[in-house]
Amino acid sequence: MNKNLSLLFVALFFIASCGLKIEKHHTLYGERLDKWMVEDRTVRIFLDKDGLLYPDMYIKDKELKQANGSLRDWYHRNPKKLNQMCKKYGVDSTGDMDAVIDHINDAVANVYINQINVNRVHFPTVDVVIHGFRKKAYGSFPGITRSSRKDNQKLEDVLSLGTHRDVLFVEVYWDSYFFGIGHNGKDMANAFHSYGMPSALNAGAGLRKVIAGIKTNTQINVITTNLGALVGAEMMFNASTAILPEALPAEAKNNTPAKNQVYLHMIAPTIGSDVFRHYNERHPDSLINGDNYHLSIGYNKYDLAANKKYKSGIFSFGHFSPVDSGNTSLGCDYDGDVSKMMANVAPAQVDSFDLSRKGKKKCNCYAVNSCYVKNVDKIQAYSDYIGNKKADEEAYAQQLMERNKHLTGAAKRAYDAKMREEARRVLAAKRAEQAKQREIERKEMAKQKAIEAKQREADRRKREKEKAAMDRQKAKEREAAAAEKAKERRQMEKDKADEKRKIEQEKAAEKRRKEQDKRDAERAKADEKRQMEKDRAAEKKRMEQEKREEEKAKKAAEKTDKK
Repeated sequence: MNKNLSLLFVALFFIASCGLKIEKHHTLYGERLDKWMVEDRTVRIFLDKDGLLYPDMYIKDKELKQANGSLRDWYHRNPKKLNQMCKKYGVDSTGDMDAVIDHINDAVANVYINQINVNRVHFPTVDVVIHGFRKKAYGSFPGITRSSRKDNQKLEDVLSLGTHRDVLFVEVYWDSYFFGIGHNGKDMANAFHSYGMPSALNAGAGLRKVIAGIKTNTQINVITTNLGALVGAEMMFNASTAILPEALPAEAKNNTPAKNQVYLHMIAPTIGSDVFRHYNERHPDSLINGDNYHLSIGYNKYDLAANKKYKSGIFSFGHFSPVDSGNTSLGCDYDGDVSKMMANVAPAQVDSFDLSRKGKKKCNCYAVNSCYVKNVDKIQAYSDYIGNKKADEEAYAQQLMERNKHLTGAAKRAYDAKMREEARRVLAAKRAEQAKQREIERKEMAKQKAIEAKQREADRRKREKEKAAMDRQKAKEREAAAAEKAKERRQMEKDKADEKRKIEQEKAAEKRRKEQDKRDAERAKADEKRQMEKDRAAEKKRMEQEKREEEKAKKAAEKTDKK
């Protein structure tokens, strides 16, 4: 048994026995701006599990994790940052939030489209590279899987050997649901079927927004590995009903590429021929003047990911058939699935490449690296095919015929080895030139960053100065407002005091009036009493006068009588 494989089994046993917590979550790209350098010759597109495009903004992966890997949920949780995105992309922030999010997604797609269309004028073709299932965004999981970025770069190196010239690479990064070691086959199959495949379909539907916007007469080569084939298929036609109970709503909204010649090259596709049942169903219908799509497939009968099982010595892993829990039979041509796929897309032509290894190590293959990249002779033929598809196919076929016309056996192998060595030298020179260019770009970027940092510092000082002036203005306004308020308070207190004095004066006047009335009443009573006494005295005097007169008269009468 292979030494490295034995070490792997030991590591697996050790991890399982130690009860190590295994990483298992959605693939997140929120912190990519800090992790990856921007490259002029590469456009990178990032999509979440629902097929939404990542905006040009740093987002903490922790926040995305809390939102279950969904940008839409993250927007709903962060309305302030949603408003920032609206301002950045010139989107109206009023109305239904989901509609606003869709408008932002359209604006982000237009930015990607513009990047591709601006750069494509310097390259003969556009190569869209799509990675497969269970890939991390940053770093790697030692001995098991590389990051999606490393996988894409590895594939680009292989393609460059066949192309012999520069191309504009468009790297697609989608939520491929990272899944570490330490899980049983059931967990792995469930992750593939329940998370990986739906996410790939959503990514393909979302990718249409960008690829369909590439300018006319640009040849587009879509090169996929593993489950990336499903992303590419959904991008080109309505494949979802072959996998899901209902069609994706995005299929009726996003147009499939109809203006350009599109070549879909699938290396080790972990899908089944059933995906191509609806190959001619596109939005809108583009099959008017012939098919603009071209297909090729590179399969490996011993690919353990597609076969879902592995056996070496006493060790045996996986008890699933390629058609169980997500059909992967196309990548290993299980039950003649490559021929079934060709029948589904007839009369379109499909070029196929059997990349199966021979000999003792034929089963020791895993994914892109050992199954394909290290399988130099066969992957080189496929790479040559993909590369020369970008030029003149008939001329290349004639070139191959002339090259091999007089060569057989060892001479042909020697010539092929010479050609590969020449290609490697070309690639090495190209890499050196690219490294030199990257160093120049790095210095230029460092210089630009220094200028930007200086500008940011100036802007920061300007903002601080403006803020200080604004704070002073606000302080003056607060002081004026406080003074006005104090004046109003004093006036209110004065009015209140005046009102109080007025009330007190009225009370005093009322009191004086009552006292005067009382005195007048007492005086009137006293006058009345005096008048009564005076009247009684006068009456008494009158009565006394009458009495005296009566007595006088009586005396006079008596006196008369006596006479």
